[in-house]
Amino acid sequence: MMKRQHNEEIGMTKKPAFALVGAVNHGKSSIAATLVEQGNVGVSADPGMTQLSQKIEHHSSEFVLWDTPGFQDPRTMLAELRSQLSEARKPLAVLQQFSEKYAST
Repeated sequence: MMKRQHNEEIGMTKKPAFALVGAVNHGKSSIAATLVEQGNVGVSADPGMTQLSQKIEHHSSEFVLWDTPGFQDPRTMLAELRSQLSEARKPLAVLQQFSEKYAST
């Protein structure tokens, strides 16, 4: 029980979690909708539909996706994110804060 509580505190789950990260208007939400087989994931041809990171669970509950807003310079942002995550105690919280900080508007 202590390990589960610790895992929850640091943002870890038993399910594999994947973050969709990339440039603005390059289909991250469309990929998420396809992978989780849900039509209720917001997608648009206009840039900036996704304003905040959102957790999307597959109906089978076998995995979790994080759909993120687009970034103007995804390679630089990904390098920074990797460096932050390597030292993070709460990796999912880091992802949320990171995407809010660098989201394109």
